[in-house]
Amino acid sequence: HFPSKNFWYGQIKIPLKNIGAKLSDLNGMRFMSGRYNYNSAWDAPELSATCVFEGASFHSPTEWSILDLENK
Repeated sequence: HFPSKNFWYGQIKIPLKNIGAKLSDLNGMRFMSGRYNYNSAWDAPELSATCVFEGASFHSPTEWSILDLENK
């Protein structure tokens, strides 16, 4: 956490062998990581995510990012 920089970060590690997948299986897959920041003084939670949403919901898979592993 970097409060002076006004951002947050996270790291997700999923051992592919544990889910029966190969790296090539993931190319082109959609993904999103997000969080709701609740504060009792606010009318609504603050949403933070790895992509931008037009609405106020994480539940829009068509707006999620797409993994591009072939050019890496």
